[in-house]
Amino acid sequence: MHRLLIIDDNRAIHDDFRKILCPASASVADLSAAEAALFGDELPQEARLEYELDCAYQGQEALALVSKSIQENRPYSLAFVDVRMPPGWDGVETITRLWQVDPHLHCVICTAYSDYSWEEMVGKLGRNDRLLILKKPFDNVEVSQLVVALTEKADLAQQVRSQMRSLEALVAERTAQLERSLALAQATLDATADGILVVNQAGRMAGHNQKFLALWNLPPSLIESKHYQEMLNAVLWQIKDPEGFNQKFRELDATPEAASCDLIEFVDGRIFERYSQPQRVGGQIVGRVWSFRDLTERKQTERKILQQASLIDLAQDAIIVRDLGHWITAWNKGAERLFGWTAEEIKGHPVTELLYRDAAAFAVAQRELLDKGSWSGELRQFTKRGTEVVVSARWILMRDADECPSAVLAIHTDLSQSRSS
Repeated sequence: MHRLLIIDDNRAIHDDFRKILCPASASVADLSAAEAALFGDELPQEARLEYELDCAYQGQEALALVSKSIQENRPYSLAFVDVRMPPGWDGVETITRLWQVDPHLHCVICTAYSDYSWEEMVGKLGRNDRLLILKKPFDNVEVSQLVVALTEKADLAQQVRSQMRSLEALVAERTAQLERSLALAQATLDATADGILVVNQAGRMAGHNQKFLALWNLPPSLIESKHYQEMLNAVLWQIKDPEGFNQKFRELDATPEAASCDLIEFVDGRIFERYSQPQRVGGQIVGRVWSFRDLTERKQTERKILQQASLIDLAQDAIIVRDLGHWITAWNKGAERLFGWTAEEIKGHPVTELLYRDAAAFAVAQRELLDKGSWSGELRQFTKRGTEVVVSARWILMRDADECPSAVLAIHTDLSQSRSS
């Protein structure tokens, strides 16, 4: 049984990982099935595999658990590490200290808008093949397949270290394992919601998934073993700003170690998030991975919410829109007046970081929201100055055209002044 370590200061995240990876009891299995139905996902076969999960809420606690696992000769195969864990160590410092105790530990750093650039992470953690980045929000299939692939990789590494005397037999076994890993990797790529393109150092397209072809309406013949510029020439007519779209590729060709994330708009109204990072093998850059996520439905939902919010900007109510990962995407004038932060200042911040100190109370309200589609009650929140305010809150779960949850609309009315008068 593989041992996994989840390191995150948000207890709700631990619950999410357990639902995905450890449906050991009937009640948890039922909950996972309900969640899959709610979000329109199919539960993957791997969800039935058994894992032993341990939880840490700060980096210091995680270090103690990893040290104990080495002493007991029961090391962890994989650790998921949140990039932000105030007030203690952040994710980068935590991984640095964990690798001092267990240099073979595979780590996945979970982030949406990191405090560090990819270059800074490499500078602090070094170049190696034991680190991956998982972007939030992530789905069940993505996490499940990632765990399967990385725990298999950890097994293989352990076998290599323990069977060096049987090198000839080990090579044959490693080849078979590699073939299975490659097949699993391709299956993982095809299962993800993102369109994925892999480009080697020579600029030739070395891999892709079916979603990439579907998103761009491309034939496979235009992808296989050809230079990526041929693909760009074929799709530029679909882009609103073709020069800006092309420029990003040129910039990253000139800076192979850089990572990038931006939005691209299509002439037909679609909006994609374009994300890219270097591909490394053995610490060396061997190419670049591009992913394209269709955000059209989410952006349309946000725009509709903002249009509605603008009608009541003159009121005192604070209107906040956040995605399912709790990242703030809209913040009206009422929110600025009540909490003190401007819409520009809150960009790149989760709502849990700014307004809430009681993670447990937030998690309870969030669970009711997901179960019932709405939640209302009183909350104690904090302003930019650190002042506590009491609000009457109503949360509504917004859905896209396919009736899948896509965002949360929160309307908060200040009760502090009325109670003090």
